Amino acid sequence: MFFYFRQLQKENEELKQLVTEHRTVLEQIMHKYREHVQQLKLMEQKEKIAVQIYNAGLTQVVDIKINLKKFEDVY
Repeated sequence: MFFYFRQLQKENEELKQLVTEHRTVLEQIMHKYREHVQQLKLMEQKEKIAVQIYNAGLTQVVDIKINLKKFEDVY
């Protein structure tokens, strides 16, 4: 009976250690995941701004071409 109890204690300690290691690894994975998600969100925001700037530039080019055409038609 004592041997069985001792064996259970040993097994319990091994399982505790494994759970602790598992938790540590999961925490590291989640930390990396959060970092990557943060980077993706930042990149998405920057991309939106870049698209807005690009579209604004295109609008200006179109406006310039329209005005140039009007000027050419007049002269």
